[in-house]
Amino acid sequence: MTRVMAERYQEHPALAMWHVDNELGCHVPHDYSDHAATAFRRWLEARYESIEVLNEAWGTAFWSQRYDSFEEILPPRAAPTYANPTQQLDFARFSSDELLTHYRALREVLREVTPHVPATTNFMLSSATKWMDYFSWAEDVDVVANDHYLIAADPRSQIELAFAADLSRGVAGGDPWIVMEHSTSAVNWQPRNRTRDAGRCCATPSRTSPAGPTG
Repeated sequence: MTRVMAERYQEHPALAMWHVDNELGCHVPHDYSDHAATAFRRWLEARYESIEVLNEAWGTAFWSQRYDSFEEILPPRAAPTYANPTQQLDFARFSSDELLTHYRALREVLREVTPHVPATTNFMLSSATKWMDYFSWAEDVDVVANDHYLIAADPRSQIELAFAADLSRGVAGGDPWIVMEHSTSAVNWQPRNRTRDAGRCCATPSRTSPAGPTG
């Protein structure tokens, strides 16, 4: 599908940049299937190299959690209480890496067909989205792009807006970045909406990024 799209629009005069997929890892950041379990084991073996090192890192001596081989490990599925915290952390790292691999695969097809066209995907840089390691993604996009929606019920939403802008600038390493999505008033996923205040746009000006979002 990616190749067909790229070949269809490669010479279109309006094509300035490829937007690859959408909000990767935002709504469904984790996969607990058997296929994911197999990939998770491969990721762990590459990270720790031996099951002994993994046991040490995960603290599995506590409550007899010790593993004898990587084949015994599953994603942190349902448990009587909480799964091992380091297992959960590594699964989150693995999930972010797998989604980055997915992005890279699509981007490489686009580069084959349209090597002159930059590519990016929209991050979800905010205090609410914590599953993706966007700092590790930054070098794989030609420009950092972020989505931001104001929460109508939050009377101090400008604080979250400023935080998201600062985080975007940090992930971009101080380079220019762009807002990919933003609501001016109503969205269908909030119980209530408010109109935009007079003089307010999507974000505060970026001090170090002249191409960043401005009012």
